[in-house]
Amino acid sequence: MNPPVPTLSAWPFLVTRGILLGYRVVIAPEFLVSAGDAGAVYASARTEPGLSTTGPITQVVKAANGEPLTLIHRRLPAAVDDLGAVPLRDRHGRPFPLIEGYALRGAHEDVLVTDEQWRELHRFVLSGYRRYLAGESQGPLLIPSREHSLNAPATPPVRPAPAPRPSPLPGFGITMVALVIVGAGVVAVLLVLLLR
Repeated sequence: MNPPVPTLSAWPFLVTRGILLGYRVVIAPEFLVSAGDAGAVYASARTEPGLSTTGPITQVVKAANGEPLTLIHRRLPAAVDDLGAVPLRDRHGRPFPLIEGYALRGAHEDVLVTDEQWRELHRFVLSGYRRYLAGESQGPLLIPSREHSLNAPATPPVRPAPAPRPSPLPGFGITMVALVIVGAGVVAVLLVLLLR
């Protein structure tokens, strides 16, 4: 008999925009909603050079209470059908993504999300997103999500690495020396003009 596969508690989330309203958290873990910190999953909407936007992404962020959260998410074109055949556009005609994923308490790496779990998540967020769109004209709707189980990684949770210290600006010293020399030259010219 095989031993049971260890699991982790995970909560679905969705960050996207509506047709009328801008980007916002639409679905968030119930424990974050009750703490008034649903915005903790908004970090999944962040884009920057070098950050993949094609496959699943794992990020560790901090909740308002300092607790680490692991966000495992992906971006898909916003569509109201399961196949993505009818893409949505905002009121200016721009397409936008659905950023869907799971939030886990603590810092984790190598968490396995199966294809079936992604499909289940997508069905869940589409259902919530349809509710959101139906009531969008009355204002934003925040939908709390309940706990799901994901397969645990083979390795134990890890602590997030400390944030890197900012490096000094390149060329800062040379720039300061140049400014001092230029400043001294200006002072010398002013002294010559004043002493005439």
